[in-house]
Amino acid sequence: MTDHVNLNREQADNLYSSNIGQRLDTGDIQAIAFEIRVLFAIVTKLAKRELEVSMAQHGVGVSALQYGIMRLLHHKQHTLTELSNTLLLKPATLVPVIDALERHGYALRKHDPLDRRRVPLTLTEKGVEMITTVPYVNEEDSLMGSLKAMGGEKSAQLLELVRELVLGLPEGEEIVLGVHASAQVRNDMILEET
Repeated sequence: MTDHVNLNREQADNLYSSNIGQRLDTGDIQAIAFEIRVLFAIVTKLAKRELEVSMAQHGVGVSALQYGIMRLLHHKQHTLTELSNTLLLKPATLVPVIDALERHGYALRKHDPLDRRRVPLTLTEKGVEMITTVPYVNEEDSLMGSLKAMGGEKSAQLLELVRELVLGLPEGEEIVLGVHASAQVRNDMILEET
């Protein structure tokens, strides 16, 4: 493998391209997996920070995780177990988060009339109002800027490659379908607003 220190953009672009069409050895795959893991973590961290700044600018006193849960609830009701499976977090991690959403008046637990054991969560009117006030992705977000700079074709290719990557993971199909459905609902909402 090449020395990764002080790579310029052209060198970074060509780092693995010499292996395209060839079978990668285990070391190459490990290096690629490591780099993808780190880059995804950085993108996630930047997106979280930008979301938190946006929420602070709108005067919303919830965490990024609470906001993400509210986004999911805006599309449909979920039980704690369903949220746990979707977010890949343990229910014990989500309980205090959901309790706080209830305390703030953003969400409610209601018993399912068809199955009393099932307790779906739903957004309150206050929660819906807050969710529609704070955009999930701002025009000024660095991710938006980067995707615009890449252009439509490369952005679509990137999305397809990330979907393909996730499809190879445990429960990948369920994750990809769930994210795609949420994105489609969001797109429909944007179209209704215009």
